[in-house]
Amino acid sequence: ERGGDVRVSPTDRRDRPVGQRGDRAWRMSLWGQLLLVIHGFGLLAAGAIISLIGITQVFVHADLEFLGTTAATLASANPRLVPLVAHDRATLGGMLFASGWVALLPALWGYRRGSTWLWWTLLLGGSVAYIAAIAVHFAVGYLNFHHLLPAFGGFALLIVGLLLSYPFLCRESRDPV
Repeated sequence: ERGGDVRVSPTDRRDRPVGQRGDRAWRMSLWGQLLLVIHGFGLLAAGAIISLIGITQVFVHADLEFLGTTAATLASANPRLVPLVAHDRATLGGMLFASGWVALLPALWGYRRGSTWLWWTLLLGGSVAYIAAIAVHFAVGYLNFHHLLPAFGGFALLIVGLLLSYPFLCRESRDPV
C-alpha cells in the first residue's frame, strides 16, 4: 500500500524506465552484457598475468619451446636481449590491463538501449586487437594451441556478447511501455 489507499500491483510497470525491461531484446542483452563484463575482467586478468611474467621470468615454456633454446642461451647471446623481451612483454600486459578497463567500464555503466556507439566501439576495437594478435602468431608460425587459446576464447566471448547485445544496443525499442 502506498500513500494510504493507493495499491500498486506487482505487475505495474510504471516504475520501470521506458523501453528498458521486459522484451526479448532486453532479456538476451543481459546475457550479452554478462559476457562483455566477463570479457573485460578476462582482459584485466590476462594483462596482470602477462605483466607479472614480463617482470619476473620473462619467458613461458611455450616461448622457449618455439625458439628452441633456453633463457640462459638467449642472455649469453646478448645481455640486452632478455631485458628487451621483458620490456615488450610487460608493455603488452599493461596494454591488455588498460584494455580490460576500457572494455569493462562501458559494459557496466554505458550499456543502454540504443547505445549503438558502444556496440560498434567494442566490435571494431576488439576485432582489430584480436585479429592483429592472432594474425601475428600465424605470420611467425607460433601456433601453440595452449598459447593461442586465450586469444581465440576472448575473441569468441566478445563476439557472442555483441551478438546477444545487438538487438538491444542497436535497434529502437518496440516496447510501448
